[in-house]
Amino acid sequence: MVSDGIRGIETIVEDNHWIIQRCHFHLLSLLQKMRGKRAATSGRKIRQEVYDLVKLTLSETSERKLDILCQRLAFLAKQPLCPRRMRMMVRDFLRRLPEFRSYLEYPELHLPTTVNVMESLNSRLRRKARTVNSPKAWLKWATLAIRFKSIFTCK
Repeated sequence: MVSDGIRGIETIVEDNHWIIQRCHFHLLSLLQKMRGKRAATSGRKIRQEVYDLVKLTLSETSERKLDILCQRLAFLAKQPLCPRRMRMMVRDFLRRLPEFRSYLEYPELHLPTTVNVMESLNSRLRRKARTVNSPKAWLKWATLAIRFKSIFTCK
């Protein structure tokens, strides 16, 4: 299961004994917004370093380097200039790190690291739902749309 961290999804995954891959895009997008655009933003260097370290942590394959990155992130999250919300995100990221790295642990599953493909598909289906008269007709149209475009690619 690939998820962007919807509440309760962990329970469904555990109940079904699935593997969960958390969405990198949503995490990085939130951190990028918190970095701030101005040089005068308080804690700008810490915010930037947190963002850069999280990006590295998502793809690091060396266990030793991964431990060092995690320790540095934990240290930065304790700094007074690190915004409270960013601190919470870093702690949650470190607690759920295996969920963000499932694609590395299970390469044979070819897990995507984002949910963007499904969000794009859902967007198309929602637009069509406005013009369809019945749930049965919508289901037929949605099934056809998914079968017609059977291969989806993440950028």
